[in-house]
Amino acid sequence: MDSGVIKFYEQDALRKVSGGSIHPGGLALTQHAIELCALPKHARILDIACGTGASVQWLKENHEFQVTGFDASELMLQTGQQRCSDLPLACGESHCLPIARGQLDAILVECSLSLMPDLDCVLAEFSRVLTPSGRLIVSDVYLRNPKEAELLQSLPLEICLKGAKSQVAWLELLHRRGFQILVWEDHSQSLKPFMAQFISANGSIQEFWCKSMPCEINFFDLQVALARTKPGYFLLIAGKNE
Repeated sequence: MDSGVIKFYEQDALRKVSGGSIHPGGLALTQHAIELCALPKHARILDIACGTGASVQWLKENHEFQVTGFDASELMLQTGQQRCSDLPLACGESHCLPIARGQLDAILVECSLSLMPDLDCVLAEFSRVLTPSGRLIVSDVYLRNPKEAELLQSLPLEICLKGAKSQVAWLELLHRRGFQILVWEDHSQSLKPFMAQFISANGSIQEFWCKSMPCEINFFDLQVALARTKPGYFLLIAGKNE
């Protein structure tokens, strides 16, 4: 735990319910994104903030891509390699990738870009390692009422909602770092079945919350923040603007 902030994605209860694919839409959305990109047969793909490597494993088993997972959490990577010992996973920070310029055909970032500090630096690094025709694939949360974003930012909890932005802000950020938006799709409907997993396993979201999180983090505060910010979920595909 860093600076007293709880890393929600490292909680055992979350991984057990979600099956390791900790993002709305799951692997079906991953497949949809890959199809939209029409990547070459042996495309080199880096899954940033891959967690336990669920998407890495699925892509390797269902496609002929060269896929590597990259995450800053040693706990998540260890969990993934306990599940599948030969998964190509590496530990490190997204703003400093151990990859030469122009080596990747695609970067996949699922429900985690909003968690990363210094996004300008991170996106510049992504641009550096992508080929001129490379693709950046992002699925993440956005706020339909960003005026209330401070309610989420004040929570002592690392979740993708905390760094979520409006659609306009996401697009402006990517344009500023030299990316051209090729696809923007709203997948907010995937939030309901994602949350339904936790209700089914625990009886209610509150029960799941109480089992998985320390008592000092108030569930009511999260409920209020969600109601006011009105989060949605998107899939975005961008190319380098070169």
